[in-house]
Amino acid sequence: MTLLSSIEKSTLSIIKALIERGLADHFTMPSVVSSNKYTGDIGFASGVDIAWAMKDQPYADLYAELIRRQQFHVMLPDGGTLQFLYKVRLDKITKHRLAFYPNPSLKPFDTDSMRYLQDSVWGHVVSEFQMPVVVRLDYESTPESYKAIQHSSSHMTLGQYPNCRIPVSSPFTPWAFTDLILRNFYSKAFEPLSRANIHKCLPFEDCLKPDEMNHMHLRLPA
Repeated sequence: MTLLSSIEKSTLSIIKALIERGLADHFTMPSVVSSNKYTGDIGFASGVDIAWAMKDQPYADLYAELIRRQQFHVMLPDGGTLQFLYKVRLDKITKHRLAFYPNPSLKPFDTDSMRYLQDSVWGHVVSEFQMPVVVRLDYESTPESYKAIQHSSSHMTLGQYPNCRIPVSSPFTPWAFTDLILRNFYSKAFEPLSRANIHKCLPFEDCLKPDEMNHMHLRLPA
């Protein structure tokens, strides 16, 4: 199986598993634009347009625009969204943007607090004591995008902080991303998902440079 096909199959199986377990209120199936079986992009049917998301703006406005443009693949029951964007060239990953955008509004909790408080899966997620945190995982293999420590080829950004780029040992597979988000932010929802029959890509090769290994970084399991 080619890498492009494996990533597509993994993403589709994750979305299907979330739908079957009632963990996807809304969804858009990934679109694959390819020139051949070894080269292509996985994105949105409406087209990938993320330039607007990089502009300085209140997070509530960014989230509202993301929803309006349908720039997500899965919307979880509390309004949090997942994005799976990949570029593959000649059977090698060259870029990805995987993102979790939580719902900035606590209105569902305010207007129906008892339902959430009594809900063992979602109650802790929408608690008035929680603060939404954007998680973005970026990878780009081009030399011009790389700057040791400051802009590692694979890195994680928390929140909308422009200089938060935590080096990561390798690109993320679709399942590694889903595991990270649901296991840590939706732990009770993750339990049934972890037992689903999901196609998992083989882990990607390490991309950390020797000098980056001497600094704080994240290492994905092999």
